[in-house]
Amino acid sequence: MKFAITKNHFVDNKSINLVLLVDFKFWAQNENELKIWCEHNNCIHKGMVVLIPNDIILSLFILRWT
Repeated sequence: MKFAITKNHFVDNKSINLVLLVDFKFWAQNENELKIWCEHNNCIHKGMVVLIPNDIILSLFILRWT
């Protein structure tokens, strides 16, 4: 498993999707590409967490990183 998803996590009174990056080796190898992907898709990447603003972008994340 590369990541785990928690839906409807609340940050600043906004519902977002929180993705926990689980496979440390995979994400270490793909960190730069993930940062670029997050910038293009309005996501926030901090450490082993990605905050995704809506379900459409969450679907894109799943399709790209599965």
